[in-house]
Amino acid sequence: MILGHTLRVLERRSEACANYTPIRKAGEAITTFLELESAGGLLLVATTILALIFSNSPLQQAYDDVLKIPVEIRFGSFLIAKPLLLWINDGLMAAFFLLGKR
Repeated sequence: MILGHTLRVLERRSEACANYTPIRKAGEAITTFLELESAGGLLLVATTILALIFSNSPLQQAYDDVLKIPVEIRFGSFLIAKPLLLWINDGLMAAFFLLGKR
């Protein structure tokens, strides 16, 4: 009786461990972080620091090249084409501030 119960408990644990992959663990960590009220501000500060480091280092040319990558959205004949820098400035920053006001 005790052995059967122990085997069932171990079997349930092994099934739970099989479903708990590193990707799922990382996803849960990201979800937990994003639930924090300060998550948006922390991400903004971190990306600002990274941008300052890249723009003032030998990687400056690569940083500028990435910001000049053309990005476009096309629906039939409707086309919006801008460099990545303008998408970041216009679209992503507006979304950040609108979603940050929950």
